This record gives sequence, structure tokens and C-alpha cells, in this order.
Amino acid sequence: MPEQKDTLGYGDFEFLKDRPYLLFNNDLFMLDYEYALGKLESAVVWRVLRKLSTKMKDPWLSYWGLIFEEYVTWLFETYAEPSLHTLIPNPTYVASTDQICDQVIICGDTAVLIEAKLATCAAEDRHSCDYEKIKAYLEDKLVQTKGVFQLLNAVRKIGAKGEDVPSYLKGVTKIVPVIITKDDAGGSYGVNAYLNKRFKDQLNPASHQGITVTSLVSLNISCLERMMWVLKDESLADAMEERISNDPTLRQPFDAAYPKARHGTPYRLNAHVDAYKELTDKLIKDFDMKDDSIPDAPVDQSS
Repeated sequence: MPEQKDTLGYGDFEFLKDRPYLLFNNDLFMLDYEYALGKLESAVVWRVLRKLSTKMKDPWLSYWGLIFEEYVTWLFETYAEPSLHTLIPNPTYVASTDQICDQVIICGDTAVLIEAKLATCAAEDRHSCDYEKIKAYLEDKLVQTKGVFQLLNAVRKIGAKGEDVPSYLKGVTKIVPVIITKDDAGGSYGVNAYLNKRFKDQLNPASHQGITVTSLVSLNISCLERMMWVLKDESLADAMEERISNDPTLRQPFDAAYPKARHGTPYRLNAHVDAYKELTDKLIKDFDMKDDSIPDAPVDQSS
């Protein structure tokens, strides 16, 4: 398998991401579960993006950003125990109808405010070992306009307890701000600590008197998938606070500080298996695909 482009530095696995399967003796082996699933989605996004005109690139990425938000909502609708979680997707304020964040999940008297961000970091920046490039990415994609800024604005408005605040948020005594990224960056070393510092530096304690606001938690979608099984028995709020208490500095990746986010293939995602089977069957039907004819092995007549 020849290299198609130069390796950008230590930890650059773009080559394997582009070729997550190995064919050996007519058997196909999956080298990495997440890379293989990423091939089903991300490969489509980027191959189409490369063919679009400049003016169409941002609308295309915005479209996939909405799909990502819907996927995060579907995860909670499908796997989180309803008695422990009240999910409000695309929540808005009462009068202004501005969006509060991407999802609100009420767990008892705690509100988890979620920002789901496509937030892709270019490979040349990711592997550049240039902290200025990484800082610029974090500020542009996860701090300014949306992300940290959106969560700060939500905390201030909820803390004010004005008429614009929905009734389901008026009784909360604790807020857990969370950023979920499609990109691996959300679950990388040091990123959560940086985002939380930017959040805390701009958070005025006077703006939310009577409401406890925890540290901001960031994780990527892979970590969320690998910890969804937990939400059958405990709340998302408790899981996020356990992650914080296990690593108060927030420097570790989410799955290092929260061992219940199991490594490897996500655990007990049965609805995913059913969905993939349904999509596979539809693909076979739509394209009239048939298995290649494989002759039976010859029978040894001497025995």
C-alpha cells in the first residue's frame, strides 16, 4: 500500500484512516473499528467537499453539522434511560425563540447544556506541533460564536431567571456545560482544560447566584458512544461529574478520566447494529448487488 501523501508528524494515522481494512487470503480484516466507521461517513463528507465550489463549501459543512447534532440527539433518545433523563433537543428561549444550545438534558434538579460541534481540525494543523495553530483552531471552532460562548450566554440567561427562560430550567440548582465534538480534538490531552479555562475566565459568579455551575466537560463522539451504556443505570449529570472528580485539572482525555467509556468497540449499542443491517440490506437491494460465485472446495474422493 504505497503512501499517497507525506506523513505530517508523530501520531499521523491518516494513512490507516484512509485504509482501515486489510485483505489477506480473500479474508477482510478490520484494522480499526472507529476508522472503519469513519470511512462510511467522513469519507463522503470530504470527497464531496473537494469537488464543491468555494461558495458551496460552508453550506455543505453546515448541513453536516446539523446532521451531527441530530445524531447526538438520537443517541440520547435511543439509549439514555427516560426516567433519569428529560431530553429537550434544539431548546429555545420563550420570547426571543433564540436557541439556548443544541440539547438540554434535565437530570433531577441538574441541567446538562450540550453544544455538539462538527469542529473539524485540519490534519496539517493537528500534526504540526504548532500550538498557535491548535489555539487558533480551538478559538475559532469551539470558543468563539458557538461552543464556549453559547454555553456562557445560556448560563447567564438561566441565572437571570427572567421570563424568557423556559419553565423546565427555572427550577434547576446545578448546570453542567458540555461540548461534544465530531473531531477527535474534543477528547485529546489538554483540550478540556483549555476550554474550561476559557469558560471559567469569562463566567461571572454574580450571573448565576443560587445555581452551581460545574467545570466545562469536553469529549468527542467516540467517547460518548463508548459510555452510552452507562446511561441505562445512571444519569449523564452524574457521569460528567464523575469525570470531573477523577481529574479535577481536566488535562486527561475523557476516556482516561472516565474508565466506563470502554476502549475498543462500543458496548451494547444494539440500535446501531440494527440500523447498519437495515442500511446494508437497502444498499444491496438498491444497487442489485450479488455475492461473487465461489466454487466449492473439491471433495477428496480417496478417503
